[in-house]
Amino acid sequence: MVSRLGAPAIDAATADARLREIVAQSNASSGSADLLDSLTRLVYQFLSGLRGPSVDLLQLLPVVGALGLAVILFILATLGRALPERVRTEVLVRGGIAEERTDPAAHLRAADAALAAGKPRDAIHALFLYAITALSSREVLRYDPALTDRELLARAVAIPHADALRDLVSAYERSWFGLREPSADEARRARELALRVAP
Repeated sequence: MVSRLGAPAIDAATADARLREIVAQSNASSGSADLLDSLTRLVYQFLSGLRGPSVDLLQLLPVVGALGLAVILFILATLGRALPERVRTEVLVRGGIAEERTDPAAHLRAADAALAAGKPRDAIHALFLYAITALSSREVLRYDPALTDRELLARAVAIPHADALRDLVSAYERSWFGLREPSADEARRARELALRVAP
């Protein structure tokens, strides 16, 4: 055992020489030690075989123009999807609202009927609609259903009796969106305000 320790079975110089032989044989047989290296060489060979564009810039203008037109048409087609349905819906909604607003006297009659039936909340709501439709039908105020009450009042600053309209809108908001039922006196006061705004 002691003799084996002094003289190892593997010689380092012989093992190193043998390893170099194996690596050299493997390189010679495969042609490349690395797959990535061979792929990179193939890509370089392909790219080096390509020549740059030899066409004139003026010849490319129709192609670029056609591509631009195609992009514009694609955007318009995307934005125009379901446009007929949207237009039809908006026209029907606006037409329905316009028909509802055409007769202010109908709202005033509905307010009087609600007041007689003891429904002050409905009466104030009908009086609000009466004032708005009367002003709109007389073209004193341009009404849009998308407007909030505050935006409506901002548009109505220059009309006669704008303060009465402001008080009527406040009474309407308190009664329609408030937590308590308005009284008959409040409904009668709202009727006076509505007739002052649109006599």
